[in-house]
Amino acid sequence: MVKQIRREAHLPSFTVGVLETLLFCGVFLLSGAIALNSGMSALVGPMLLFCAVMMLSMVLSGVYRADVANSVVRLYGRTVVAYAIASGVMFALALIVNSENFSPRFLAIALAFSFFVLNTFRPVIVEGRRGAPGDRRASYSSTIPD
Repeated sequence: MVKQIRREAHLPSFTVGVLETLLFCGVFLLSGAIALNSGMSALVGPMLLFCAVMMLSMVLSGVYRADVANSVVRLYGRTVVAYAIASGVMFALALIVNSENFSPRFLAIALAFSFFVLNTFRPVIVEGRRGAPGDRRASYSSTIPD
């Protein structure tokens, strides 16, 4: 099990890591401002925890591996796995912490919103790599003249 996790885990490049971290932070704060109608200062602690759990689950599920980034289907599949891991951890933490700014209802909203936003922007911010044969992105990039 440890060997498989070690094989799957891969850190993102610095740029992709920073962009996705900022995306998670922004989505969490926006969700808090909309759903909880609370100030930003009350959400900083839960935001950092949310961001850490989300990035760790993305790293452990292998989202940032080069062979996964080459295929949109594999990228979205690994993202679903990462969100499943992160959701379990976040809801367990929400039951332990039992705070208004970290409730399971609010976390469900933040997770759903971040899933939509991340999967909308991820193809744009993922490093531009050539895809595998038969991949939609590979066939598109091969039709563009150099």
